[in-house]
Amino acid sequence: MERLDEAIFLALNFDGGTAIDHAMFFVSGKLTWLPLYLLIIFLIWRRYGWRTTLFALLLMAAAVGLADQICNLFKNGLQMLRPNHDLDVTPYMHFPMRNGEPYISKGLYGTVSAHVATTVAIAYLAASFIKQQWFAGVAAVWALSICYSRIYLGAHYPSQVVAGIVLGVLIGLAGSWIARRTGLYKEPQA
Repeated sequence: MERLDEAIFLALNFDGGTAIDHAMFFVSGKLTWLPLYLLIIFLIWRRYGWRTTLFALLLMAAAVGLADQICNLFKNGLQMLRPNHDLDVTPYMHFPMRNGEPYISKGLYGTVSAHVATTVAIAYLAASFIKQQWFAGVAAVWALSICYSRIYLGAHYPSQVVAGIVLGVLIGLAGSWIARRTGLYKEPQA
């Protein structure tokens, strides 16, 4: 199974040239998506008002914190190397260039992608509040582009990305369940 993961990784981690390298760093950047976060806040506020918006933001912040801590438990417990630190893989992989240097992730381990888990959890929760098909599509494209960027940049194997997706969906489901139990999905009375 490990060799299959490496083979899929190497197929997806190709040399796309400078333009694709820059695009993947852009997609994977934390501030890149600030306009989307502002849109999420606006759409929830427009539908439900400030009380629900603030609770939704707290729920999303808790989901991010929970995803990050669970990922750290896996990373520290299982200590599975990231591709760009795995000497069995590095001779065959593409290292995207950043500021004239090959990009290498800071952390050695990436058992479950925290980047992916937090993105998927936020996307799931935001879509469950916004309840618009077009937004669900935007959230899916956003999450999938970040998933792929983590592989392209050499930060995670596909299995680590899939583990992040599963964790993000589970946390999103739990957050959605909490929102339903508290009645936050009910439209405000005019």
